[in-house]
Amino acid sequence: HMIKKRSKEAFIAFKEGLKF
Repeated sequence: HMIKKRSKEAFIAFKEGLKF
């Protein structure tokens, strides 16, 4: 699913943001 993939990418980006 496109939405699921997009959500996963957004989630990863969010987790990356938490690092900093």
